[in-house]
Amino acid sequence: MRNSVFSSYKPLKQKTETVFNNLQQGLREWLGQNQTVSVDMETGKEYGWEEVIIFEEGIDLEDRTRIKNAIIKTSVLREAIFLLSNGIFLRLDNILPGGVWISLLKTKAYKSIYRVSLQTRFQGAFDITLHLAHNLPPAHIREEIKWLILPTTTISGEQLLPKFAGYWEEYELWTEEFVPRDSVDLFMKKSMVNNDESQMQRLRYLWTYFVWNAAAAYLNFWKLSNYQIELADPQPVNISIPTHDYQTGTLLYSVSKRIESESVLIFLKNFYLFFVKQTEEEYPFLKKKSIWNYIFSGIIEVEGEINGLKLLTQFRERLRSSDDFPDKELTEFKLDLFIQQLEKNLYIPKSLFFAIKRFHRWFKLNEEAAFTAQAEMLYELYETYQLFKLEESYHSTRTTFFLETAFIDSDIKFKDSLREIASKQHTGELTKDVSLKLISGLQAQFKLTEKEKFFLARLNYPYLKPTDSATLLKVGSENEIASNLVVQFSDNDNNPFFIRNPTSPKEISRLHQLFFDSNLLVHFRAEHHFLVALSERGFIIGGLYYVRTNEDSAHMEKIVVSNRYRRKGISEALMSELFNRLRNEHVKHVTTGFFRPEYFYKFGFKIERKYSGMVKNLLDNDGKK
Repeated sequence: MRNSVFSSYKPLKQKTETVFNNLQQGLREWLGQNQTVSVDMETGKEYGWEEVIIFEEGIDLEDRTRIKNAIIKTSVLREAIFLLSNGIFLRLDNILPGGVWISLLKTKAYKSIYRVSLQTRFQGAFDITLHLAHNLPPAHIREEIKWLILPTTTISGEQLLPKFAGYWEEYELWTEEFVPRDSVDLFMKKSMVNNDESQMQRLRYLWTYFVWNAAAAYLNFWKLSNYQIELADPQPVNISIPTHDYQTGTLLYSVSKRIESESVLIFLKNFYLFFVKQTEEEYPFLKKKSIWNYIFSGIIEVEGEINGLKLLTQFRERLRSSDDFPDKELTEFKLDLFIQQLEKNLYIPKSLFFAIKRFHRWFKLNEEAAFTAQAEMLYELYETYQLFKLEESYHSTRTTFFLETAFIDSDIKFKDSLREIASKQHTGELTKDVSLKLISGLQAQFKLTEKEKFFLARLNYPYLKPTDSATLLKVGSENEIASNLVVQFSDNDNNPFFIRNPTSPKEISRLHQLFFDSNLLVHFRAEHHFLVALSERGFIIGGLYYVRTNEDSAHMEKIVVSNRYRRKGISEALMSELFNRLRNEHVKHVTTGFFRPEYFYKFGFKIERKYSGMVKNLLDNDGKK
């Protein structure tokens, strides 16, 4: 695709077209023809695709006919599921009668966008997005398809668009991965429906994260085109960004409006005007003088510090000679400061930056937190924001993290010494052994407080737990909690579902996949316990995992519910069943991280001095269970 779009050598462009067509044709021949008839295993009756496909009411008759013919006469669904699910082979006899539901998502002047939901007998549920063109020339569609495929082959590890599945020219339709999240614009509009102060505060916190991610995504696209093409409308309505700052998965909704790129000045001017300025005019409480720092950080996130510095220097040169750049004086001031910080190796990557902010957000509510609680919080943040992984490319991650959290109030000379070590770690001047000796030497160089001694030891030894709790490593039957207990519940639609412990490693693997599909990267360990929620047909639709921290306490790690089963009371039932089982094991307290406080407040969790994150007392007010 890169050669097909960007190569100036015509024979090479033609060759890429031939190769692509051959690959597509070969795959479709291998997938084979659709089954036309199957037998319902439960009733013994024959059925075909007509009995499988159900359309939402109100869908245009012509669209219905085109979609139905495409599904029946081609392998459009089989191809999409195969490509988007890592090789699952779909057959008619594995789809339930009425198991394909088609609903309208959006109608535009030149196309309609549909959601296709499939429920199978044994392979779970799937969702794909189907685009149906209206009066678009085939040559135009084929060109657009190239731009849909290109951004899914990433440059800096970020996928920019939903995964493309297939294009069927005879029906003028194409399929891609279904992404259930709202655009940034729609998320903000929903958040502000009631002008609630807590929602405004949340948006203030998320706004800088949105700007950082959006700047990186639009720059990624620009970089993908060798800085020749940029998107004409970098607006919040055209991008989806996760609403938790420890998640990944920023995606562009559309790349159809493209313009030739003139310079980095024009690129940043367009981004600032369309994404930042317009949004801040609509929501004035979001305005921040420091917002350019997050735009510049997005550039460094994509380009790296060396190339990013070159790009920002080019921007500064053009900015100085520009007469019509918005907020030019403030932009120049912020740019000069940012470049100075960058030249001193003081740039902080995104995941590290927001992990630090999260710690301070928690600590502001729990200023008297014990050292052990702070250390537990630091460890949990380190895992959740995947800072161990960041260390591979940003060697001063751990030192910077502790410097900006545990040592934020330390003596300036102590911090300067630690910052110098971090700078040398970042440039690769120090080996791990030398770093260890230098950090240990700070104990002799400075008169440290008890807090500094406590955290300096944990800075040196990343896997040292805040307390010597051997129970974290125990695995045995005595730690299993009601492993054979199965409890039936009814969801908000009065459909039955069940909660129990997993019965096989395969079920734990399915739960792990559910977290992955929800953009929650988790790490299951031997000491973890699990609860899963299952539908009436036996599919895992949600679950949580936790660990016993000592005789009286347990720590709830994460909870997830499949997108199609959310807002039906599944998560509430999981939490309730967890509390009941922990009480049965004489557990008094359950803790969790400070990642979704508004959610856990509903279950009685609160902030307490001696606990990391949040805690719930499982004893009632009179001390009885």
